[in-house]
Amino acid sequence: MSIIIIKGGSSGRLMVALPYTAERVEKIKTIPGRRWRPEEKCWSVPDAGGMLQRLLTLFAGEQVEVESSLRPVRRADHREPPVLSGSMPVVTPEPKLP
Repeated sequence: MSIIIIKGGSSGRLMVALPYTAERVEKIKTIPGRRWRPEEKCWSVPDAGGMLQRLLTLFAGEQVEVESSLRPVRRADHREPPVLSGSMPVVTPEPKLP
């Protein structure tokens, strides 16, 4: 199946390149304020209220590519806690200050 691509648009909107299937069109039509942009052959949706996460949830299980500028920025010093096989992540408490 073809990849869905989400990019930043203008005027507070996201652009969603959605290779056609009836199921995908049905899903995107559940988004209030969506618009079909025939000249770009993609959908435009409002970029507000957690829309990126909503789109990712809506198209869960499909290949979705998100423009890098829309991804959350991670601090360089941020490290994920280690995960032991078959267990929950290990969380190290912050040291208590006197």
